Amino acid sequence: MNPTRPIRMVIAFLSVLLISPIATSAVSAETVRAVESLSNVELKQLPPSTKIQFLGKTTTLGALRKAHAARQVRFARASALGVSARRILKTRNTSTIAMPASALAPYAKDYQDFCSASKATACLYIPDGRHMITLKTTGDTISTSHNMAFDVDPLITDKSVCASQGGKLGAPSFFRNPWRDHGCYYAYPLSYSRNFITNAPSAKIKMTDSLYFSARYDPHGAVKVTLKNVPWVIYRPWGLSFSDFPYPVAYYYCIILVPAK
Repeated sequence: MNPTRPIRMVIAFLSVLLISPIATSAVSAETVRAVESLSNVELKQLPPSTKIQFLGKTTTLGALRKAHAARQVRFARASALGVSARRILKTRNTSTIAMPASALAPYAKDYQDFCSASKATACLYIPDGRHMITLKTTGDTISTSHNMAFDVDPLITDKSVCASQGGKLGAPSFFRNPWRDHGCYYAYPLSYSRNFITNAPSAKIKMTDSLYFSARYDPHGAVKVTLKNVPWVIYRPWGLSFSDFPYPVAYYYCIILVPAK
């Protein structure tokens, strides 16, 4: 027997193993990939266990897919939630001074749909925040320098699909980081105020939690709602800080309804 034959057989076996799809899949599943490096095909077809670097944190493609699916459900239910919020205040058949369409247009579709359906005079609606980002300085006080927070879906890479949901591909210019131009960014306002003519002595206010919002109505014709402290994924100019706060609900909201007469 040729003494080198067993060695050649082992080398051949290892060569097949190294180039086999199973081995390749195992390696790729263990390798942490930057989400912006994945093609559309890879985003759809790679195993759920594939490790992904997203917003400065390591997660899995399966987790991003679950977040994407939950986001689509949230968008679909926003209008019904707005109607429900209005019904809770027992103003379903009462005419109110609603927000103008121009105040809703720059923001995410679920914000638009919720606030429009509630017919609120002033409205804030914020998703649960697992992938929310906003500028912040120090401590727990939210910076209002840009008056917006963003929800990011890295699985949406088509401009028209993103726009149909009120989003924009790529982050605003003040997000200066490697992943800035990837994914669909949905904007949500952190505060809203307006002046108008009214003779209503009072207004109805509904919010999910007073810990997160402040709401003011002036009978002379002014309203203001402001988001306060929420444990979010926070973008800092020098990096990213994450919170694993166990969000109890899928959204937070605050509305003020002022009767039209």
